[in-house]
Amino acid sequence: MKYFTKEFYKWEQLLYAIQGVRQSKNAAQKDEYFYQTIYNNRYDIFKKYEEDCDWYKDPIEERQKIEAYINEPHITEEERNRRIAYKKTHAALNEKTSRNKTVYKFSEERCKHKFEKRQSEIIELYRQMPFEIYQKVADVRLLALGYASPKVIQLLRPYRDKLRRTIQKIKKAAFAETDKTESLLPHKLGLNECDYFCITAIERTGGNVSVKGENGFCLTVQNGRIIEGMGHAIYPFYEESPIYPQSRILAIELHRTEELFELHFLVSNDDEYKTQELWYLTVSGTNIVKID
Repeated sequence: MKYFTKEFYKWEQLLYAIQGVRQSKNAAQKDEYFYQTIYNNRYDIFKKYEEDCDWYKDPIEERQKIEAYINEPHITEEERNRRIAYKKTHAALNEKTSRNKTVYKFSEERCKHKFEKRQSEIIELYRQMPFEIYQKVADVRLLALGYASPKVIQLLRPYRDKLRRTIQKIKKAAFAETDKTESLLPHKLGLNECDYFCITAIERTGGNVSVKGENGFCLTVQNGRIIEGMGHAIYPFYEESPIYPQSRILAIELHRTEELFELHFLVSNDDEYKTQELWYLTVSGTNIVKID
């Protein structure tokens, strides 16, 4: 991977975290009571969001509630039509749950563990900051929850802006090289427009290597060879469950090396708590075909 490296991805995550930090005088010193108060508040919000996931709702009960919502008396026709539109959107978004007919039981233990893991990962991100900023942080746990002292905020702002410029510069160079290399192919792939997606399989057929994704997405490298990432586990893809691990493509690059094309992927193996293991997959070949 030339541009979208593991380090780059962590910079992006760090920038996202910094942008959400708010100022508090209580963060100027270690204050266990303040930390615990904020922690409990953040966890309650996280738990409510997790509990509200449609995986934990009975689709039949949900449809009944929506029907009652639509048929409420004394509402305008405009409002009723808006609610009917909501019903259609809700049905489309929850098609998998309805088809699966399985209602999963919410686990507070899993939820708490997931939240704790998430906080630990954010703390590790902040350890990447320059030492002159990090040493001014009284309690990195509180920073991971989104609060910093006025002094730390002053230091974070120019660092945040510099980090943003660096990320934008790398993205611009990566997109330009991928677009330039795509122009050498018979058909445009639109790799720069690809969002995150889950891998369902990597298959070798007739000398070709196919990287398959959800919803029928497939990139086939003709006369292909895997030159990086061989032997890495790909988690089985269960699109109809909220708890199974997944392998996700986070970024794609395309390069030209001598007479071959090289397709580079940054992949994340996410376990049931969404803890990430980042790795690279690189496939080279004479041509690339996209199916979706």
